[in-house]
Amino acid sequence: MNMKNKSIDYSLQNHCPKDSLITKNVICSKTVQKIAETQRFVGFGGGTEDINIDVTVHKNRIASNIVVIKDKIVNIGVVPVTVIIRSGTGSITFEDIISFQEETECPGVCPEDTVTETPLQVEAVIAQPIRLDGFVGATAFQIIIKVILRTTITATRPVIKSRDGCLIDLNKDLCKTQLPPTIQPPTIPGSAAGFPTVLSAKNAILLTGNESLNSPISGNNKIIKNPTISKNDTN
Repeated sequence: MNMKNKSIDYSLQNHCPKDSLITKNVICSKTVQKIAETQRFVGFGGGTEDINIDVTVHKNRIASNIVVIKDKIVNIGVVPVTVIIRSGTGSITFEDIISFQEETECPGVCPEDTVTETPLQVEAVIAQPIRLDGFVGATAFQIIIKVILRTTITATRPVIKSRDGCLIDLNKDLCKTQLPPTIQPPTIPGSAAGFPTVLSAKNAILLTGNESLNSPISGNNKIIKNPTISKNDTN
């Protein structure tokens, strides 16, 4: 028998030939979308019918962290934005930090594998106002803001590879260690995630917590913290 033509099943061995090289094996590589979403409530002085919303995404301040669990990559991040809302009776400008969390299926990936991500690209920004009826002396809107991001996630693992087809993991126990993964949300200095900072306001109020328009809206109103509901009860 000609031994040179005999195929060797390296899956049953724990080593490759001496002329093998250490290289990286791609476990998965996917282009994925991430959606950062938030909602805010604003109130304007009486007589407001329509509003215009401008959202500026601060791309250079987008931050994210990654954690790998068995067969899955979890990514969380924050997107800083500046929002300007204008109406015929007033305007309000505020900064906000919008968070996102996405999971990407990656069969075979383990917590000790290396995951890289291309810079996040902004695909679209959606700002949808929903008018809320029934408030006293003012017009209120629910503002839904979405930022759609795109990136490519790649998971790799060091392997030993030879010219004749041998391919084994450099660390055979890589996927046996299952420590509880921990992921820390990224933070941006000088900002508080989940709480907007009002820069300017004229005849407008940014509401946090429950909707409320108890206070009259006039002049340089800015923000009401933890307000109470005050609607016109017609029943």
